[in-house]
Amino acid sequence: MKKQLIITSLATLFIFILALNLASAIVIKDISQDTLYPGTSANIKIILDNNLNDDAEDVSFSLNFASTGTSPNFVPVGSADFNDDEIKEDKSREFTITIKAASSIEPGIYNIPYTLSYKIGNNATPTIKTGTIGVTVNSKVSLDFSVLTEMPVIGEKGKITLKIVNKGFGQIKFVSVSVQPQGYTLLSENQVYIGSISSDDFETAAFDVIFTKPSERLIATVTYKDLENNDRVENVDISVPVYTREKALELGIITKNNTFMYVIIVAIVIVAWLIWRAIKKRRRLARSVNGNGGNR
Repeated sequence: MKKQLIITSLATLFIFILALNLASAIVIKDISQDTLYPGTSANIKIILDNNLNDDAEDVSFSLNFASTGTSPNFVPVGSADFNDDEIKEDKSREFTITIKAASSIEPGIYNIPYTLSYKIGNNATPTIKTGTIGVTVNSKVSLDFSVLTEMPVIGEKGKITLKIVNKGFGQIKFVSVSVQPQGYTLLSENQVYIGSISSDDFETAAFDVIFTKPSERLIATVTYKDLENNDRVENVDISVPVYTREKALELGIITKNNTFMYVIIVAIVIVAWLIWRAIKKRRRLARSVNGNGGNR
């Protein structure tokens, strides 16, 4: 029983010492980066912290751009390495590595492998740690707006459609469009939820209206979230061509309504047919009477 207790105590002590060794190391205390877009460069600031109970010597940190999957996306601008002869106990070192993203890279979060090496005390064999750091590639939002109309004639029920083209590199999400009527009466709701618009794609928001004057504008607010989940707002102010009935007839937007004329023609034809039938019947009766008189 006593032997077993000693073994258990030794095992506990070993685990405790091992945990202390694992907790004590050169660690990445903080990572921050400038905004990075496809085809541009940005600085990555890294802080190494010495949690050892000893000074660390021959400290080296490098980003491994040649690793599978990263070389087409990023390249270093200048050196991708950091070297320091010594980081004393409980001290930190801050350094910066500049990288450039490929022009064709998709916005998102990417992992770049790193290698960290250092020596402790008189140990000739360095301690080597590997891992990855996350790098965010942002998307420049570029939206293009245009307006389509149906039946843009004063006094007519028509439709205004806002077309939103995403010319940026990344997807935008939670897109919503609200309009403030200017020169038309809104028949539908003033807000339309679109959802997401992918890069190099478009979506539309349509509103039923009655046009009331020739000089109209589509004034709208487009709200969405970008790749970094930031709220964005775009204000739209586009002129909308609306025409009088005379001009719309001239341009062929509408055609002249000949229904009344057609009704008059049909009525004349029916009346003429009835008159013809009455005359024909009267003549037939007259011939019948004349024929009977001749027989007497």
